[in-house]
Amino acid sequence: MSGHVFFTLADDSGEIEATAYEPTKEFRGVVKKLLSGDQVQLFG
Repeated sequence: MSGHVFFTLADDSGEIEATAYEPTKEFRGVVKKLLSGDQVQLFG
């Protein structure tokens, strides 16, 4: 698995574009397994 993973997170208040960058390694695999309706916490 290589490269960045781009995805959109959304709730009733709107949506935000997010990225899992290549150096995060296994985290990109977790992001790819997310399904609509999964709950996440976003920190920036």
